[in-house]
Amino acid sequence: MAAYEYEEDRAVQEFPALGVVSLWFGAALVLVTAVAQIMHGAKDTAAQSLQIILVAFILASGVYLVFRAGQGSLLSATVPLLINVGTLIIVQGVPFADLWESVRFQSNLTAYEQVIDLVEAGELLPDESGSTALPFGYRRLSANGRILIDSSGGVTRVFFYRRQAADGLAGYLYRADGAPPQAEFGGGWTVVLGKRPFWYYCARP
Repeated sequence: MAAYEYEEDRAVQEFPALGVVSLWFGAALVLVTAVAQIMHGAKDTAAQSLQIILVAFILASGVYLVFRAGQGSLLSATVPLLINVGTLIIVQGVPFADLWESVRFQSNLTAYEQVIDLVEAGELLPDESGSTALPFGYRRLSANGRILIDSSGGVTRVFFYRRQAADGLAGYLYRADGAPPQAEFGGGWTVVLGKRPFWYYCARP
């Protein structure tokens, strides 16, 4: 029993306090960064200021490694640096907003397709501006609760808003012929990403 307690105490002592703090801070920073990107679609948020603290943690971890390496505890001395560098790689390299958009699109795909069926059945018709309000149960699919419809040339095109503000227009565009978006709904698309057959994510400034 005593030997077991000794080994447990030794394991706790070998895991540095700086590693524990780095682990908790890293988890919090990853969460804040993910939420900021999902909510704002960019990295120029409060998460950026927290990354300055992360750099300080990395420097402190480097100093800690140099100090402890000479005491024969190289493995445990490396832990804080690995945690902090790993956190930096995650917050700088993982596209949280893109991942969230993909998950959101896939989880609502059936509902999107049901709206397309309503449009093609003539149950949703555009007004003089080319837009129409979605039925109550589908309004979550578009940022403003409306869609754009264009049936020129015998090809049905439907646009679901994801963003409509001063920073530009973005959303999901359906084309019944599967062809890439062109000049519909004002054109000028600077971003065109295929989501699946007939579906595209489009954006413009």
